[in-house]
Amino acid sequence: MTLVERGRLFTNRLLEYEFWLVGFAVLISIIWTSFLPFTLVISFSFWIMRGLNRGYLTIHTPSDLSIGLFCLMVFVSLIATTFPEKTIPQIFRALSGVLLFYAIVNWTNSKPRIRLVFLILILAGIILSLFAPFSVSWSTSKLLFIPGSIYERFAAIVSDTVHPNVMGGNLVLLLPLPLSILIFGWKDIRRGERIISGLAVVLMTIVIILTKSRGTWVALIAVLMLITVLRWRFGWIFIIFAAFFLIIAISFMGWPDFIEAITANDALIGIEGRIDIWSRAVFMIQDFPLTGTGFGMFMDVADKLYKFFLFSPGKIIHAHNLFLQIAVDVGLPGLITWIAIFLSFCLINWRIFRYAVNEGNTLQAGIGVGLLCSSVALAVHGITDAVTWGFIRTAPMVWAIWGVSVTIFYLQQYPAVYKKPISEG
Repeated sequence: MTLVERGRLFTNRLLEYEFWLVGFAVLISIIWTSFLPFTLVISFSFWIMRGLNRGYLTIHTPSDLSIGLFCLMVFVSLIATTFPEKTIPQIFRALSGVLLFYAIVNWTNSKPRIRLVFLILILAGIILSLFAPFSVSWSTSKLLFIPGSIYERFAAIVSDTVHPNVMGGNLVLLLPLPLSILIFGWKDIRRGERIISGLAVVLMTIVIILTKSRGTWVALIAVLMLITVLRWRFGWIFIIFAAFFLIIAISFMGWPDFIEAITANDALIGIEGRIDIWSRAVFMIQDFPLTGTGFGMFMDVADKLYKFFLFSPGKIIHAHNLFLQIAVDVGLPGLITWIAIFLSFCLINWRIFRYAVNEGNTLQAGIGVGLLCSSVALAVHGITDAVTWGFIRTAPMVWAIWGVSVTIFYLQQYPAVYKKPISEG
């Protein structure tokens, strides 16, 4: 065997560990931001090895064009920014999410592997929930029907604590995965899987409630409604009754008080505060429509050019709306490409669900619904916050969920995609 053949054999075997090495690198970069450049190097090295050994850089996905254009706008934001030292880490984080997505797509070429990656996402929800009491800066001054004595038992063990909205916003993306599996595929999963999924649902639900994040609660309600409609033939009747009682409650409460109740928090002074913030984001989009202001520049640009009426300088760091924040960071072209990516995965998840229903596979139907609900939660929660975007360390998790969507879609409907020279291990 020649040296070249040995090199190809070694790199070919190394490609079998792509998901683990890239995933571990992303995990390290979530903990230590300074590791982000090394994460990109490690991730890109697998593309090079795949190109040299197998003749292609990556398996293609339905969203490749949109993802490529999105990455282009991410680089454009580096040109637009006035503080590269703030923008560059967030660019690296966005790219690390994209590369994690492709690592999952390329590595997860069999049902055992997709089952493993899905389990890792569920375990991630459990770990975040268990870590929450010791890492979140809990609020005890709102929604007093939750006893403050509960929070007195929690003591932060980290200096860089997590905002409750951030924790809730990330958990509500993961919760639909085990929840839909239990509801749709209870009879098709093993006892151990039931225990793990049930534990995940209980822990994540408890933490979501404790966060007192109204945006997260609304997203969870949207998830429960969608699961109800898709799981039971007459589930829509329950939704009608729930909507009817909600309208009655709002009529007694009054629309202004209702809007105030679901938007107010300690920092934003209710709907007036959000309008003050959202209007500044709109001004930025109007003035920087093609390039955006650059990743991470919202606070600096707002304090310099669009001073808030209700907030002091240095207090508001993002737009508190996912879609406005994306447009501010990477311009309207970047927002359009991101929405195209988002909608493509919603369609993929719907197709997974419908295909499984037609095949009579309730477990796969539940998986499709869970992934679809995760995207719905992302959009609903994104109306009032942007805690799944670039400046948040766990932002790559969204791309990991999308990667799982593509692999399930391919394995379910287009298995020939994975008829590449790669092990089924």
